[in-house]
Amino acid sequence: MGGPPLHLLRAALGFLCALLLTNWLAGALGLRWTATGSNRHLQILHHFLTSEDQPAVVFFGTSMTRHAFPSQVLEQALAERGVPGAVWNLGLPGASAPIALPLVTEVLDMRTTPRLLVLEASAFFWNEARPGSGAEMYWRWFAPLGEVARQVGEQPFGHTAAAIRRQVWGAEALWRWPQFRLVGENRLHLADLRESHGGVFTPRVYRALEQGIWPPRVPRPPDVPLEQAMRGFEPLRFGDSWSETLARLAAACDSRSIELLVVDLPLRPDLAEALDPAQQDAFRAWLRQRCELAGVAWVSLPAPLLPEAEQGAEPRPVFLDPMHLSPEAAAVFARRFAEEQLAPRLIG
Repeated sequence: MGGPPLHLLRAALGFLCALLLTNWLAGALGLRWTATGSNRHLQILHHFLTSEDQPAVVFFGTSMTRHAFPSQVLEQALAERGVPGAVWNLGLPGASAPIALPLVTEVLDMRTTPRLLVLEASAFFWNEARPGSGAEMYWRWFAPLGEVARQVGEQPFGHTAAAIRRQVWGAEALWRWPQFRLVGENRLHLADLRESHGGVFTPRVYRALEQGIWPPRVPRPPDVPLEQAMRGFEPLRFGDSWSETLARLAAACDSRSIELLVVDLPLRPDLAEALDPAQQDAFRAWLRQRCELAGVAWVSLPAPLLPEAEQGAEPRPVFLDPMHLSPEAAAVFARRFAEEQLAPRLIG
């Protein structure tokens, strides 16, 4: 029986060459993490990779991490203690724990690695039963080709399709490039990401807040219904296919001389009280055990306290919604974290 027809082999070879060429060209134009379509939050990776500063600390997690740790506040607190270096918050809304490994092995490897990686410990981040579970983002942008090949037939078709799109990212990025370059909103979004090192609010927002002013450009976001927030935490499943994620991540960090720190983030009291305490306790016990086995430190900090508003003034909220700290509270939270956790590790 003969092999494949010669024209099919030529077509396959031509497709492979075109794939490699478009990926190379898009990479040379700096489009890997800029032409990301609707997922514009991924563009922070472009600024991280092209920045000339020396990163001391990198944060990764969901939007909870992105809200809780404003880079400019952390950098200022560390500078006051004589600790040089930039702080980058690479938190991605909707992210999941498995993304952390390729973040280290692919993204951080492309530039000078930080001394410390701070990883989110929320059940939202680690919940394998969360709707979406960050899976589409993982397969679309981060899944290694070898894993894609091993998982074909064992995962939903949508994940395989997203993984295939990742392999042809260069062609898609080149297709999006003209539109991306012409849309002013994209340029503004990139400028804000660059200025804030990935934080939700830019330094000018915090300068205004220090003067007691809520900047007019920043609308107060609507509150997220409690029931909607709970869907990310319950039903809760952990320790299945992601059971070795932390150990593999710790090994990758250790081989690169990066200290890994796992941080539990506060929730608004009504959300914390509404969640099943037995499930939440079981999850924390499981993750703390994984941390101990991997030799990784675990830190849990309570929600910050804010000074009472002056008489007649609008109350200062600690949370914007059930999951996310307000910018005022995040500034207090981040400064305390820098003083108690980051500075001792970076100085020692």
